[in-house]
Amino acid sequence: MKLGHVLLVALGMLLLAAGSAIARGDAARSEGIEPCGYFVSVTGSDRADGASPAAPFATLERAQSAVRRDRSKVVCLRAGTYLRTAPLKLTAADDDETWQYYGPDGVNSAVLDGAGKLAGGIISIDGASRVTVNGLKLQRFADYGIVAAGGGRNPVGFGNTVENCDIGFNTTTTWNSGGIYFWGSLPSSTIRNNYVHDLGSMGIGLNSYDPGQSHNGSVISGNVVLRAVQRMNDGGAIYVSHHGGDQTSHVSVTNNFIRDYGAAGVQQVHGIYLDDNANDVSVIGNVLGPPTAGGVVAGHNRATSAFFVHNGHDNRIAGNIVDLGDSGQVSIVIWGHDKASIAGMAGNSFIGNIVLSHFSGRLKTAPGGGNEGYAYYQNDVPASAFTIRNNLYFNYASGGKVFSHGLIVGDGNPVDKDPQISGWAYAIASGSPVFRSPVDFRPIVGGWGPPGFTIPPTGAPPSSPH
Repeated sequence: MKLGHVLLVALGMLLLAAGSAIARGDAARSEGIEPCGYFVSVTGSDRADGASPAAPFATLERAQSAVRRDRSKVVCLRAGTYLRTAPLKLTAADDDETWQYYGPDGVNSAVLDGAGKLAGGIISIDGASRVTVNGLKLQRFADYGIVAAGGGRNPVGFGNTVENCDIGFNTTTTWNSGGIYFWGSLPSSTIRNNYVHDLGSMGIGLNSYDPGQSHNGSVISGNVVLRAVQRMNDGGAIYVSHHGGDQTSHVSVTNNFIRDYGAAGVQQVHGIYLDDNANDVSVIGNVLGPPTAGGVVAGHNRATSAFFVHNGHDNRIAGNIVDLGDSGQVSIVIWGHDKASIAGMAGNSFIGNIVLSHFSGRLKTAPGGGNEGYAYYQNDVPASAFTIRNNLYFNYASGGKVFSHGLIVGDGNPVDKDPQISGWAYAIASGSPVFRSPVDFRPIVGGWGPPGFTIPPTGAPPSSPH
């Protein structure tokens, strides 16, 4: 055999091997996803071996049965719509599994559809650990897109991740419901770079409810939450509650984009809601656009606010862009303390944020929108519990005023300068005064949502030029 022919044969074998590797999903490594062990397709068969794109399973349950017995723990869903009539339940038998999109098909090309009826979650993580759900689209569910439970009063489950998913359109509004909702004890959870939208209830929620439960070390980051809390009173686009759980656990809420929260007639709606003794939560580097146009309710007992902290202490809110919109009825932060609560609210801070608005006249955050209200509201707590300083305020309305006062304490060093912000994604000019003392604002990281996602130029418009 001639040398040239030998080289051609060898090259062909290498290409064949490479093609086989691509079929198994190895090429997806460059896209940040795992090599596929099993495949599911709407045109597949549960009689197939499921081990290649050419012989995929037809159902998620058949893939689950296979992956539980295999060293490979990755299931890839091919593009198409999978009508779901029951939750995919992941238990401790599913520890370390990854359920993801197939790289060549594209992120969120596999659609799990609950037909507007499926309750209990399209995906239900019940006591499982180190499970990853990556780049799947979940839509038209009754209560939850993805719900995770940490084992009630006997907590199990940790290290679970939901990332790069598109989750939206629920049909009912029970209070503990939402696009992504982690309930119970699920420490070290990661919810990142998802697009969560069009929900009657919470967008993203962490709730450690019973004694001994914890979300310690959990991170909510890089998500886009649009049009959440459209029908449910007393909710947040992003919601964290420690309730009766471990009230010293640390949670980070960083670099998320929120807009169009609430709706007409819906009361007590908040962009980021730290509820029921949520303590030691870091809320840093987020962008909160205005609430839904026409959906603002004034008055501190029914109010709409960018941030709400209920009975929590040592919560740090810093380096965020906060757009109050054009109503003049949105509070910046409400710190609400129940007289019956034993815990105080010491150590709360609001430092180095940018607060934008676009309204004329007085601030109408008082009950009923009547008398002059407050930018910051606190009750039954000493002023020493709060540190509010070095925030920049700018009102883009002609003749519009800025407000930085509080019922008990307001901003000790407010800055009123043009922050030089523009666009639907709130880009800050490099020469902006926010980057200098005393604000010392750190640039927003951005990169929100799944790969390729851009902030849509629709909904409540920014107060700043756009």
